[in-house]
Amino acid sequence: MWEFNEEVWVFIENIKNIVLKNRYKIINYLFVLLILFFLSKYLYNNWSQVRGFPILFNYYYLIISFLLLFISFVGMSFTWYRILNIIDKNFFSPFIAFKIYIYSFLGRYVPGKIWTVVGKVYLGSKEGANKKSLAVSSFLDSVLSLMATSTLGIIFLLVSIDFKFLNIILLPALIVIIGLIFIHPKIFYTIFNFLLKRTKRSKIVKTEFLSYYEIIKSLLLYILCSLSRGAAFLFFIISLYPNVSAQNFTLVIGAFLLANAIGVAALFAPSGLGVREGILALILGIIFPVTIAIFISFLARLWMTASELLLFSIVSICSFLKRNNKLNSHV
Repeated sequence: MWEFNEEVWVFIENIKNIVLKNRYKIINYLFVLLILFFLSKYLYNNWSQVRGFPILFNYYYLIISFLLLFISFVGMSFTWYRILNIIDKNFFSPFIAFKIYIYSFLGRYVPGKIWTVVGKVYLGSKEGANKKSLAVSSFLDSVLSLMATSTLGIIFLLVSIDFKFLNIILLPALIVIIGLIFIHPKIFYTIFNFLLKRTKRSKIVKTEFLSYYEIIKSLLLYILCSLSRGAAFLFFIISLYPNVSAQNFTLVIGAFLLANAIGVAALFAPSGLGVREGILALILGIIFPVTIAIFISFLARLWMTASELLLFSIVSICSFLKRNNKLNSHV
C-alpha cells in the first residue's frame, strides 16, 4: 500500500514540475482556448441568426480570392528571396525559395513566432545558403511584412470611418514615419545585433547591412503583397455575401489586415489563433450582426488554412515530380 502511495506522490510531483516549468505556455494556451470558447459559445447560442442570414457561395469570387492569396504568398517569397540575395548571393532557384517559404508556414502553428524564421534558416542552410544571411533576411521579412500589413490595415480602417475628415491621415502618416525610422539600418541592425549578442551569436558587420534604399524597396513590395491579401479577403467576403456595400470595402480589407497583424504580433497564439478571429469579428461587427461577424471570422480561418495546405500540397507535388524527372534523366 505504501509503494502505491509513494508512486502516486512521485507522479504528482512530476506533474507539478512539468506545470511549473511550462506555466507560461499553459497560460497562453488557456487564454487562446478562452477566446475561442466565448466566440464559439456566442455563435452556438445565436445560430438561428446565421441560418436566417442570406449567405450564398459564389464560387467564381471564391476562386479569385484564392488566386489573389496565392499571388500574395508568391510575392512575399520573392521579396524574401530578393533580400537574401542582396545580403549574400545564393544559388538556389526562386522555386526552392518559394518551397522554403511555404514549408516555413508550418512554424506559424507552433507557439512563438520564431519558428518561421528557424524554418527558413534550417531549410535554406540545407540548400547551401549562409545561416547568418538566412537569419537576417528572415528577420527582415517578418518585420517588414508585419509593418506593411499593420500600417495598411490602420490606414484602410481610418479611411473607412469618414472620407470628409482630411486630418485623419495624420495618424497613419505618423505610424509610417515611426516605422520608417525603426527600419533605418542604424536602428534596425543595432536592435538585431543586440538580439544576436543575447543569444551568443556573432554580430552583423556594416558590410553585410542592407541599404536603407533596398529596405524601403522591400517594404513597398510587402505593401503590394498585403494589398493582394486584403483584396483576396474582400473577394472571399463577396463570395459569401455579395450585397456588401462598396462603401464598406475599405473596412473589410482594413479589418482583415489589422487582425492578421495583431495575430502575428501575439506571440502566445499559434498562427494568431483566437486573437485574429476575435479582432476580425469585433471590427466586422460594425457592418454585420455580431453572430455573422464571428461566423465569418471562423470561415476566414478555414479559408486561410485551406489555402496554405493547398499551396503546401502543390509545392510538395511539384518538388516530387521535379526530383523524379531528375532521377529518370540519369537512368
